[in-house]
Order: sequence, then structure tokens, then C-alpha cells
Amino acid sequence: MDSLQLERWQHDRDLFVRRAGELGAEVYVQSANGNDAVQVRQAENLLTQGVDVLVVVPHNGQICASIVDSAKRENIPVVSYDRLIRDSDVDFYVSYDNVKVGQHQAQYLLKRAPKGNYVLIGGTPNYVITPQNNYLAQKVPYSDQLNNNLYNSVSLNLNIPIFNTFLTRNRVKLARIQLKNTEYITQTTKIQLKQSIEQAYINMTSSIDRYKTLTEQLAAYSESFRLAEIRFNDGVITSVDYVIAKNNLDRTNINIIMARYDYMLRTKVLDYYQNKPLW
Repeated sequence: MDSLQLERWQHDRDLFVRRAGELGAEVYVQSANGNDAVQVRQAENLLTQGVDVLVVVPHNGQICASIVDSAKRENIPVVSYDRLIRDSDVDFYVSYDNVKVGQHQAQYLLKRAPKGNYVLIGGTPNYVITPQNNYLAQKVPYSDQLNNNLYNSVSLNLNIPIFNTFLTRNRVKLARIQLKNTEYITQTTKIQLKQSIEQAYINMTSSIDRYKTLTEQLAAYSESFRLAEIRFNDGVITSVDYVIAKNNLDRTNINIIMARYDYMLRTKVLDYYQNKPLW
């Protein structure tokens, strides 16, 4: 899971685990706390354990595509939960109907207040003030209140240099571990960025190849329609043959326009990775 800080995700987790248990399944829940590298490592660890299905709530839908690729190599199906893992071959996508949620909200408001202005406030409920009833309803003199709040304390501080050395060594080791972890995260990010750039280049070359193919197809259909128009005017072919030739030409024109814009979009994606101006 991306994170369990919000109450909504805790509620989803509990419902999922309970229902899976009723169906005889065992669920292993891990939270990445909003860290992409941690989520990738957690998924890889679950895959090595031989899970039957991997359910992912992605923190970053683009980066989590590498998780799907790893699962596919192990023939393990992947379910993208609530957020779609983009540019990947996920087996199933589970989410909610945003339009239906809005309709239910509007219906509820109209039942309570058919007219007027409306304010929609979202968030997670958190109690700011908790009522306390463990008090005594009696008068206490001021002097007694002061005495009741006075306290005595004794403290002892002991400083042993040899222990300070051990503490310093431990801190140095922890710093080295943290450095290795940071290097690993950096390396993982570079690999993922490289994969994204390579995929963007493949998409761009595919789009230009498709555009070239459609250009050749357009020339062929244009010539075919020209001949069909001459033959139709001469009464050699029927109106059905003429309409078919016209539809083929129109469909190819539409496809070539879509291919042209697709190529432009793929080119802009590569320009973004190269830090070039987009417009």
C-alpha cells in the first residue's frame, strides 16, 4: 500500500483482509509510507515469497509499472487498486465511480436543502476535543490546589567515556547504512528514468512508423476513390461500391490525423525528458 496514515486506507485494509479471510485467503499487508523505492522493494520481496496475487495501491502509477513487469516474469497476476498503474499490463483495475459518488452527494444535499448555496468540505474526521468526565464537583481551597501540584524529583546523570565511543561508532555505522540506502534509491530512480525514456523513444518511433504507413495507405485509397468515381460516373459500378471507396478514404484521413497528433505528443514527451521547451 502507498500509506496507512489516512483513516480511509486503514478502513480499506481491514475490510479487504476480513473479506479475504472469509474466502480462505491469507493477506500480507505492507505500507511504503509514500516512498516509491520502498514500495518497489516491498513488492519484489512479496514476489520472492511466491504470493498468488499481488494487489498494489501505487504511490506513483508510472514508477510502479516496474512492479507489474517483475510480476509478469513470475506469472503472478497484478491488481491495481484505486489508482491505475500506467503503461503496464495489469490484470485487473479496481476503483470507484466518481460520477456516481457526485450524484449521491448532490441527491443528499437536495433532500436536506432544495435551494440555496452549497459548500462541500472533504477530509478525514479527527477529534480535536475529547470530553473528560473524571472530575469531582467540589470546592478545593487555593492552598490545597497549590500543594497538590508541587512535586519533588531526584535525577542522576552518569557520563562514561567508553560508552560514548560505542555510541559514536554505532552512529557512524548507521550513517553508512543510510548512505548505502540513499545510493540504492538513487540508482533505482536512475534505472526507472532510463526505462521511461527508452519506452518514450519506442513509442515515438512506433508512432512515426504508423504515420508513414497511413500516408502510403492514404495515397492508395485516394487513387482507388478517384478510379471509383470515374467508373461510377460511367455507370460501371454501383453506388454501394462508390460509398465503400469513399468511406475507406475518409477513415484513412481520420486515422492519419490521429497518427499525426500522436507523433507530436510522443515527441513532446521526449522533449520533456531532454529538458527542451515544450512550446
